[in-house]
Amino acid sequence: MNLIRALDGKTDGFEINVSCSHSGALHGNLNLDFDHLQKLLNAIRPVTSLPIWLKLSYSPFVVEMAAEGEKAGADAIVCTNSIGPGMLIDIHTGLPKVGIKGGAGGVTGPAIFPIALRCVYEIKKAVAIPVVGVGGISSADEAIQMMMAGASAVELYTLPALEGPKVFGQIRGGLAAFLAARPHLSGISDIIGMSQDKAVAHRFSAPIPVISEEKCTGCGICVSSCSFDAIRLSGMNGETKAVIKDNCIGCNACVGVCPPEFNAITTRFQL
Repeated sequence: MNLIRALDGKTDGFEINVSCSHSGALHGNLNLDFDHLQKLLNAIRPVTSLPIWLKLSYSPFVVEMAAEGEKAGADAIVCTNSIGPGMLIDIHTGLPKVGIKGGAGGVTGPAIFPIALRCVYEIKKAVAIPVVGVGGISSADEAIQMMMAGASAVELYTLPALEGPKVFGQIRGGLAAFLAARPHLSGISDIIGMSQDKAVAHRFSAPIPVISEEKCTGCGICVSSCSFDAIRLSGMNGETKAVIKDNCIGCNACVGVCPPEFNAITTRFQL
């Protein structure tokens, strides 16, 4: 509370972290501790009128934790913090690479993005306050997915920490290009939560991916990654491009391996 009082009026708001994936049970599994969440917000909410963003980490109870946070006065939910504890081992020494006593540590980066996205999607259905998506975002495509799932804003850490602030400009540019290609959208606000009503029934289909002749560089990554020999390189207009063969089963693995800076292979699901 003393820290909140000291900073009150000197900042635009507070992001309060209620999770600790690095140490997990050593610090009481804060991301599962409803009593801690309530006591924390009951203590700091009366101290400031500034916005309080409650940052949570994935757990089987993250939606319930978000709802409790809203009841206790949080102005927004941020999800997800790093997930874990997880472990990596140095094969040369046998020693754990990360973490504290016990060899564990929080997992961040692209590996947690699908989990973070699901958290945002589910939390948005459970609370009326804004949701901020975070966790493994490394491209404009993933920022857009977060907003479609219901995030009013997104946060990034791992990629900018590794590659520097240029990442923010790249993602802003990607968002601008996305909107420019879709004139029926008046702005980013049009896509926030748009996926919330699209998963109402079981859906499984395998659309054949689409390769953009304009964007394809003929790098061949998709060809070497296809387990079904369903993509080939072919000369087109004097250039080598990837081509989908008739035996494609629509697994869309090639979509995932195409470098994001090219984004030359997409599914048929488009806005």
